[in-house]
Amino acid sequence: MSTERHTSVWVGNPTDYYFQVRAKHMYTSDGTVDSGWTILKPRGKCQVFESINFWTGPLAWGQDYWKLIVVKLVETGDGDESNYVVDGKQLRIDSAYMTQNGKWFDLALSPPDEGRPMTINLEFPNAIYDIAATKYFNVLSEY
Repeated sequence: MSTERHTSVWVGNPTDYYFQVRAKHMYTSDGTVDSGWTILKPRGKCQVFESINFWTGPLAWGQDYWKLIVVKLVETGDGDESNYVVDGKQLRIDSAYMTQNGKWFDLALSPPDEGRPMTINLEFPNAIYDIAATKYFNVLSEY
């Protein structure tokens, strides 16, 4: 028997940079869930999924797969074109990063993760870190 479980997913930003982030989650037997784009402020945290599904138990045969796209935003000078205004600051796209060069990476969720918010921290520019699983699981690469 397998059990469907749920949890929320957040992205944390321990840096002094602004980012635009987009997360994707796929469980083998379910479809892909796309968070859409959201702004992540310096030293902030944003929720990318209110609830994602995952399965556990002896008959749960699938795997959780993830993608994270991160776009670094920088302040523009006076008169420069900007893409966003956040906290009164004019920001433009600087560089984009994607986990695993755009490939899906796996990070299994387990029964204790149900209802426990999972936070993916950006350890920019080298890696992202998952607090729930307490292990480095990915390197960000520029694209």
